[in-house]
Formats: sequence, C-alpha cells, structure tokens
Amino acid sequence: MLWNRQYRVKFPGIGLEFANTLRISFDITKDLSKNTNKGKLTLWNLSDETRHKINVPDTKVELYAGYKDNGGAVRLFVGSVISAQTKDDGKDVTTELSLSDGQAAIRDTAFSLSFAPGTPGNTIIQYIADEMGLPLVWGDGVQFGTFKDGFSFVGMAADALDAICYGSGVKWSIQNEILQLIKEGGTVSNKGLVFAPDSGLIGSPEWYTKANSQPNTATPKRKRKQAENTDPSTASSGWKVKTLLSPTLNPGDLVKVESRYVEGWFKVQSAHHTGDTYGDEWNSELDLVDRNATLRSPESDAASNTAVYGNGGTSGEVSTNVDAGCEAVAESQGTYIPDGCVYRVTEAGSYYSPFLKQEYDAHQWGVDGLCADAGDNYIPYDYSQLEKGDVIVFYNDDHSEGHVGIYDGNGGMWHNSFNKQCWYHAGDTDMGDQYPQYIIKASQC
Repeated sequence: MLWNRQYRVKFPGIGLEFANTLRISFDITKDLSKNTNKGKLTLWNLSDETRHKINVPDTKVELYAGYKDNGGAVRLFVGSVISAQTKDDGKDVTTELSLSDGQAAIRDTAFSLSFAPGTPGNTIIQYIADEMGLPLVWGDGVQFGTFKDGFSFVGMAADALDAICYGSGVKWSIQNEILQLIKEGGTVSNKGLVFAPDSGLIGSPEWYTKANSQPNTATPKRKRKQAENTDPSTASSGWKVKTLLSPTLNPGDLVKVESRYVEGWFKVQSAHHTGDTYGDEWNSELDLVDRNATLRSPESDAASNTAVYGNGGTSGEVSTNVDAGCEAVAESQGTYIPDGCVYRVTEAGSYYSPFLKQEYDAHQWGVDGLCADAGDNYIPYDYSQLEKGDVIVFYNDDHSEGHVGIYDGNGGMWHNSFNKQCWYHAGDTDMGDQYPQYIIKASQC
C-alpha cells in the first residue's frame, strides 16, 4: 500500500470482506442523471473459490477508501455486480467487476398505486422510496405540492418518479443506494469540504464550456428559468478540479475551492474517483458549477480586486484591476461561450466595477438587459468619452444582434470572440457588421 492509502471491500450478502491485503483498483463515475452510477472494481489474485462466489450478477458490493491519517477508509461506492471478467497474464490473475448503483431497485420495482385526493406529494415520494428499498435524502428547498385530484400510477418506480418530479422542478438520482432529490439547479444540504493547494487540491482548476443542450428560445418559461439559474442551456460551463481522493463527495454536494484563479462555493455536478493501491492514481476529478465564484488574478487577492473604484480607488487602481480581471479570465481557460459576451465582460469586470460585479452576481446574459441596468451610465458612443474599463456596446443596423467588450484604453478591447473562440484581446474595436453605438461608463460605476 502506498502513501498511507487504506481500503475495504465488502460483499455483505455472502459475508466476504477484504481490507488492505490484496491489490485492488477502482474507477467510479457518479453524476446527477437518473441513469445508474457505474464503476469498475478490479481485484488481484483471488482464490478460485472466492472468484466463483463474487462473479454472480446482483451481488452487492461496498467499496470504502481513504487515507490512514484522515479518517481511514470511508464509503465511496455501493452497487451490485452486473458483469465480471477474469484474466490470467501468466503472472497475475485479475477479476474485474462491473458495478451499478441502484440497478436492482430501478430494474425490479414495479407497482400499481392509488392515492386519495389531497395527498401530499412528499407522502407519495416516500412510498415509492420504501417500495424501492432505498433511504431518501431531500435536497435544500425540495417540496412537493398536494395532489388535489389524487394520484394513480401503474408501472415502473423510475417512471413514477419522473411523473412526480418533472412537474415540480426536481431531479432524482441514486447515490450509494440512496434516493436523492434536489431542485433543478439546487443542491443537497452537504457543505463543508474545502480544496486549496494545502488541503487536497492538485494543480489549477480548469474552466470548461459545453454547447447548449436546448435551443435558446426566449419564452417566458425560459426567462424565468434563466433568472433562477436552472436552465440547462445556460448552465453549460464550469470548472474541472482534481483533488486527492475524496470518497465522501457525491453529485449535488457543495464544496469550496480556493486557488490562485478562482474562489467560492460550487455544486458538484459529477465526480470521477480512481485508485490503485499499487499505482499512481488515488484521486477524484470533479465537475463543478457555480457562476457566483470570484475569479482571482495570480498576483493579488480577489477581495482587493473587486469594486476598487467604487470604494474610493484611484484611476490608476482601476486601470490595474481592469488588466487583472481580463487577464485572469484569459488565464483561467477563457474559452469562447456561445451567447456569452455579457457573461465574460461582467466576469472580468467584477474586478474593478461594482456595477459589473452586480450584473455578474445577477447572472445577466443579455446585452439589452445590461444596457437597461446601467441607467445614466449608458450613453451614446463618443470615442472621446471612452476610458479604460468602459464597456463598448455594439449593434447591427436593425439592433437584432448585439455584442459588448471592455475597452483597454489603447484603441483595443477584450471580448468573447467567436472568430478566435476565446476571451480575446483585440488590437482594435472592429466588429464587422456590428458597430459601436453606446458606452457603459463601467470605469465610473
């Protein structure tokens, strides 16, 4: 065993357990989808008798892992065997188990149920969880209304969960054979782990963005979801973080990241745990989402970079923080975000402008909305009025398309560039068929 690693593998249904003896490796992936979490567990040089005992579909497996000096082995994954494979390379015999979390509960639970008018949705959900044989965890703010006409259903338990949760804005998933319910865009109550260079963080967080999963149609429902930060099409970016193995983390948990480039609380969207008791891997890779975290420049603390001008700073301080914000975004994997010009500008602008920080915190993504919120600081374009840190507003001839960029004080701008596919420092302000028509005096608001 390397670096005080510890593990325990239990097969509770057959009374079998291994702890820090055999070589093992694991590869576990968890997310918030209703598809079961999957994993692979490999054990070296088992006896023939033991292999025959565990190579049985639906055999329950519990995997615990951790560090001797940090609580020892704690529960990482619970699932059942869906397939098994044994290989003999002449030196070692390995047994690889493919595992699934909650497979039997989803596959085998079907029923016919009927509840009277006025039954609370929470009661129905609890009944379904009991039928599936799963404990139930409620995320922050999850609440189902009353079924005034009653509720009847015939079919699989998973379909019943879909029917109830979909209309209430709730997502369900199974984590370690526990039925977990969280609001769309919400979290469970777990909060506490902090990752920093001296507490488990490996390397630097990496920014990523994904294509929108749904068409960006500006319907009233979409606008409401965007305002609540629960719209899948606008929740398609975040941070990838690598840490020392963190077995207690599950999707939906909250964690705090403290790094050179970003600091704040994040929701765990997915977790990938890998380990080998005789190899290099004993790590967790997390996909994190939260637009409210604060970007930091490599040279200075984020708190001193936010709203400096609005708190009495000098124009020189504003200039320094414009550079710090724009460069921090670029250095933190500042890739192009579709329809994300306002998001990028407010992200960088939160370093020096209280107004842009306010818009960033409010999840403002629209050019028109940004302009409307600027009030008296929104003026017709006049080159002589431009100052470093101001936001240049571009429109095409019929105002059907808009764009924004941060003026660099030297004839160019930082902006979310489609052509360059990144947050880009352009040497000019040429946007083709879109022309500078307004200025937001962000250097002064």
